[in-house]
Amino acid sequence: MKMSFRWYGEKDPVSLEKISQIPLMHSIVSAVYDVPVGKLWPVERINALKEQAAAHNLAFEVVESVPVHERIKLGAPDADELIDVWAENVRRLAAAGVKVICYNFMPVFDWLRSELAKPLADGSNALAYDEDAVLAMDPSKGDLSLPGWDESYTKEELQELLAQYKNVDAEKLWRNFGRFLSKVIPVCDEVGMKLAIHPDDPPWSLFGLPRIITGAASYSRMFSLAPSDANGVTLCTGSLGADPSNDLPAIIRKYARKIHFVHARNILITGNRQFREAAHPTECGSLDMHAILQALADSGFEGYIRPDHGRMIWGETGKPGYGLYDRALGACYLTGLWEGIRKTMGETAVFGDGLTIADAITLGNGVRIGDGARFECEVSMGSNVVIGDGAVFEDEASFGNGVRVGDGVVFQDEASFGSTVVISDAATFVEEASFGDGVSIGDGATFQEEAHFGDNAVIGESAEFRGDVSFGDNAMRRG
Repeated sequence: MKMSFRWYGEKDPVSLEKISQIPLMHSIVSAVYDVPVGKLWPVERINALKEQAAAHNLAFEVVESVPVHERIKLGAPDADELIDVWAENVRRLAAAGVKVICYNFMPVFDWLRSELAKPLADGSNALAYDEDAVLAMDPSKGDLSLPGWDESYTKEELQELLAQYKNVDAEKLWRNFGRFLSKVIPVCDEVGMKLAIHPDDPPWSLFGLPRIITGAASYSRMFSLAPSDANGVTLCTGSLGADPSNDLPAIIRKYARKIHFVHARNILITGNRQFREAAHPTECGSLDMHAILQALADSGFEGYIRPDHGRMIWGETGKPGYGLYDRALGACYLTGLWEGIRKTMGETAVFGDGLTIADAITLGNGVRIGDGARFECEVSMGSNVVIGDGAVFEDEASFGNGVRVGDGVVFQDEASFGSTVVISDAATFVEEASFGDGVSIGDGATFQEEAHFGDNAVIGESAEFRGDVSFGDNAMRRG
């Protein structure tokens, strides 16, 4: 996990020097904020951000964000030209070493709140959302007065933009989104960039404007539009968590390999479509931050994460939600929670399908590994492990008793197992393999080097041994 921190450039009252002093801080998340939407970002400005971060021993590998022009979302005649500009910005960022771009596809407004500084009982203040207060305003009549948005458009500009969206329902927005992805994802594949869409905040429609990235079903639809690992998500716990029907640990486990960036924040739900930002610990809000990070750890998450939307505490003033103190506390809480999880994890860990693990890992009992998982590192696991079909282990692997290995699993280096192991059909062992008692080997398994078995081994009819093999007592071959 790479801890990062949002930085709004040289005018940000939170300096890079202060950010660098937060323990275990890896990188900044930033952007070229003063270039108009739909224009190219100057290469020298991108490189300047990288150099400023590096001067404080921080990486610059995540951009948040490259705004998507409203005319792309509207499907206007010049949308393709604007998408081409967006794609060129992807190329320029990739050339500077940026790995992930966080963006959104929300019409007109991205995030909405009814208060930017709601007073709290302890003397701090926080961002808050009250649906009734928001819907009491009518933007079509020009009486919209939402904090944080009064300067985004003039009343006349806002009315004109809303009028253009009257003919854009959710299905048309999906079509326009698909058009966007069809042009930018191939560029991302070409240059090695990951796109990470931010969910709608809050995750429901407002003022008649469609919102389409709201939870698990929308993720599945989005991935089908552009089947590429580059087409991924920013898991924003506060945005998704504002809808209690979103099961965050389940979403993480289902889409683990598509999560390229995490916004970790807690919210306190105070009513139907009412919430306020809370301190990061689980006890301070409505979200189980431990369960969320546990799901990320179980899924092998090794990406970027940042503490999101802190309160204003200790008399601090500044950009609402983006002060130093509470976000620094959040970063320390998250890294401490992560350390504790990683040091104690292993019991009943779950790894999703298609997952790749690069760093050496030691786990306990009851691990579940999804289909097609790839371990590029040394692996040590306990008993009762279940390995899905087509998994690949590139380095040494050791397991306890009661392991179940799916069809077509490949062990490219030495592999050792305890007793009562079941190896399904067509497993391949490239290097030496050793097993305890009571092993069952399926048909078509191939052992290319030495293989050693304890007592009571049962070998499939067509299993093939190309190197030396030894068996204990009572070994038998099926058929």
